[in-house]
Amino acid sequence: MRRSRLRASALLLALAAWAVAGAACAYTLEEIRSRGMLRVAVYENFPPFDRAGHGIDVDVAQALAKALGVRLSLLPFPASDESVEDDLRNMVWKGHYLGYGPADVMLHVPVAPELAKNKRVHIFGGYFRDSLALARSTKALPRADTLEALRGRKVAAETGGLGSIVLLDYGQGALRNDIVHLASGYEVAGAIREGRSVAGLARRSELEAGLRGVEDIAIEAAPVAVVGAARLCLHMEIDKAAEKVRIGKEVARVEGEIAKVHSKLGNEAFVAKAPPAVIEQERKRLTDFTATLERLRDQLVRLG
Repeated sequence: MRRSRLRASALLLALAAWAVAGAACAYTLEEIRSRGMLRVAVYENFPPFDRAGHGIDVDVAQALAKALGVRLSLLPFPASDESVEDDLRNMVWKGHYLGYGPADVMLHVPVAPELAKNKRVHIFGGYFRDSLALARSTKALPRADTLEALRGRKVAAETGGLGSIVLLDYGQGALRNDIVHLASGYEVAGAIREGRSVAGLARRSELEAGLRGVEDIAIEAAPVAVVGAARLCLHMEIDKAAEKVRIGKEVARVEGEIAKVHSKLGNEAFVAKAPPAVIEQERKRLTDFTATLERLRDQLVRLG
C-alpha cells in the first residue's frame, strides 16, 4: 500500500474531512443524529492509526460517535496509489466505484494547500502532529548526531517518503547506496528490529509503534529541520579531505562531459545533419553541465 504522497507533504498535522453542503452525500449533524449512526473512513493497516480495527484513528472515530450520541460505523479503506484527492473523492464526496463509501467524515487528511482548494470537502479539527525521527540500534550505532554518521551503514526509509527524500538529498547522494527502501515507516521499524538496518528515518509515530518494547533502541529527533519545501541539516560534520577528493573527481567527470558537448557542437558536419531537437538538447546539456560545474567549484572553494 502506498501512502508516500501523503507522508512527504503532510508531516505536521492531520485533519478530518466532511462533505460540504450541496454534495450528493452530505448530511447535516441533525440528519446523522436522526439516523443514529456516524460513518467514519480511516486508512486501513496504517499503524499506529489503524491495525485490525485498533489504533489512534479508531479511537478518535469512537470519540466522535460518542460525542454525537450515535453508534459508529467504521469504514477502513486502502489508500489510493495516486493522490489524497482520490481518497477524498472515494470516501467523502462521491464514493468508490466498487461500492464502498462515502463516509460522513474521513480521518487523517493532511494539511496541504492543494487540498484546501477542493470545494467539495471541508477540512477541519486538527488532532494529530507528527515529526520526522531517526531510530537506531544503540549497539550498532552508539551515536548519530549528524546524517554523516549513517554513511556506509544500512539505513531504512519509506519509498517516496520524506525520510527517503532527506537521505537521498544528503551530500549530493552520498548515502544513496546505503538506503534500504521499504513500503512504510512501520516496515522501517521492522527492519531495525530484525537487524536488517542499523537505523531508519521515518515518522516518529510509526517508529514508536513498530519498536515499542524493543531493547537497545533510540528514537530521537532527526538532525534535519523541515520548513515548507526546504530540508535543512541542523548539524553536519564531514571529512573535508575525502569530500574534496570526491568533488574533484566529479569536477573532472563534468568537465569531460562539457568537452564532449563542445566537440559535437563544434563539428560542422554534426550540426548540419542533426535534427534541430538534437542540437537544442545538446545545448541544454551544455547549460546544465556548466551550472553543475560552477556549483562544484564553489563547494571546493568553501571547503578551503
